[in-house]
Amino acid sequence: MQAKDVTKTESVSPEKITGDAKPAADAAKPRQPAPVARKRRLTVLLILGAGGLFLGGWWLADRLFAYTDDAFVTSDVVAVAPEITGPIIAVHVHDNQLLKAGTPLISIDPKPFQIEVDQSRAALAQAQAQLPVDEAQLDEVKADLKSAQADRQFADIEFQRILTLARSSVTDQQTLDVATAHQRDAAAHLDAATAAVTRVEGTLHLHERAVDTARTALELAEWRLERTEIRAPVDGPVSNLTVRVGNMAVEHQPFLAIVDAHAWRVQANYKERFLHHFHPGMPAWVWLDAFPGHWYRAHIEGMSHVISRDEDAPGLVPYVAPTVNWIRLTRRMPVRIELQDPPSNMHLFMGSDARVFVFF
Repeated sequence: MQAKDVTKTESVSPEKITGDAKPAADAAKPRQPAPVARKRRLTVLLILGAGGLFLGGWWLADRLFAYTDDAFVTSDVVAVAPEITGPIIAVHVHDNQLLKAGTPLISIDPKPFQIEVDQSRAALAQAQAQLPVDEAQLDEVKADLKSAQADRQFADIEFQRILTLARSSVTDQQTLDVATAHQRDAAAHLDAATAAVTRVEGTLHLHERAVDTARTALELAEWRLERTEIRAPVDGPVSNLTVRVGNMAVEHQPFLAIVDAHAWRVQANYKERFLHHFHPGMPAWVWLDAFPGHWYRAHIEGMSHVISRDEDAPGLVPYVAPTVNWIRLTRRMPVRIELQDPPSNMHLFMGSDARVFVFF
């Protein structure tokens, strides 16, 4: 019984040996990270695909429309300056007030200008009063000239008659001498009458010019008097009103500005690569940051053909900064955009931001 038990214990079947060796062999082999590699390849493909879609979309969009957020609302600013100098006695508007053209702005003391008008009227009346005197004198010297012409004509005829008689020995030398003296006196009288007419006509013309001068001085004085009431030249809001009663209005020195309500537009600075697509009349859509939630129809009115590359150059040519927050940008050119259906002209805001789409 004991020997039989030992034989059972030591005997091992081949299947059991094979089964125990297989897991050991599997553990010795390196694992294949197939799922991780597949995920990595899929991720790369997705990134490349997304990049391709982005570049393709960007390329396609670049040929369908042009967008910029480097745009702002602008208009024309009319600087109002007095054309005369004088103390301000009234201010009829307040800062930021919406005005219509012709609205009174300020009043300058009119008294000295009224005095100037009165003096000019008196000078004109005096100059005009001299004209009838000159005209009467001219009539007088012209009548004398007519008489002198008749005397000269008669003296010439008488001289020729007596000269003929003297040559025929019908009359004596004394009669001829008298006729000669008469002819000489008639000629002198005619010359004096002619000179008198010329002199009086010159005086009359001089006084007529004096009348014209006095009339011009009166017109200038009346014009200066009218300029004591300064009125708004255009529709629009008042900007930066600082003038007060008691200030001195100084000729040609602006004291306030008015934003022209009929010149609103959007200046959009576009990259150079878009410019060859643009032409006046092209449709555009404008987003105004001051009126969010709505796109406004617009069109290209024109493009600037020159920009200044010098920030300190005179303002006759627009300057567009090539950097933003130390980042160098593509050179941009101003494009003028006209709004077709803007908000109320009186409620736009000059300098506010805008965004523009232009469709090719």
